[in-house]
Amino acid sequence: MRVFGYVRVTLLITAFVLMYTASAQDYLVAPHAVLQLEEKGNVTSLAFSRDDNLLLAGTESGSIQCLNLERKSSIAKTQADNDVVFLAFLSGDKSYVCIDAGGNVSIYDLLKGKSDYSFRSRSKPVKVAIDAGKQYLAIATTDDKIELADLKAQLPLGAIDARDKSMIFSFSGSTVSASSSSPSTRRAMLCRGIQPH
Repeated sequence: MRVFGYVRVTLLITAFVLMYTASAQDYLVAPHAVLQLEEKGNVTSLAFSRDDNLLLAGTESGSIQCLNLERKSSIAKTQADNDVVFLAFLSGDKSYVCIDAGGNVSIYDLLKGKSDYSFRSRSKPVKVAIDAGKQYLAIATTDDKIELADLKAQLPLGAIDARDKSMIFSFSGSTVSASSSSPSTRRAMLCRGIQPH
């Protein structure tokens, strides 16, 4: 009798687990909102605001549109020079940074819809990253360089040879520091205002 009870409890637990697993796979995730961009073309970059109410969408034709997700409407639109590669809201969500395929880096005021500051990277971007504090931008380029920019100061910090595999960066407040075993890279960092350690 004990064996039968054990088998029955095991079968019930197994049936419950299978039923729970099967039902978990049957969930349908519906979109929060379906929004249509005004411009035609493939979307190449997306960025959410900190409160998730705004969405930036950049296209291969260089169109940038800011959408209000609560109202399901477009609130701003502008045009980059080339295909949009990277978008990110900056702190306060009142401005954003855009990098296009030509290497143009622009900071746009969301309300004005125009760029207040821009510079051009030395070659085409391959990968782009922004730090959590939304102050420093790193652009890996096709010529094996990593270009750094201070977005709050609106100042390019310079380029560092990405082939130097011993590079280590650290960010502390408004200071960028890096370490490298290469003497030429250390000299280049000093010339560009990056403190070697």
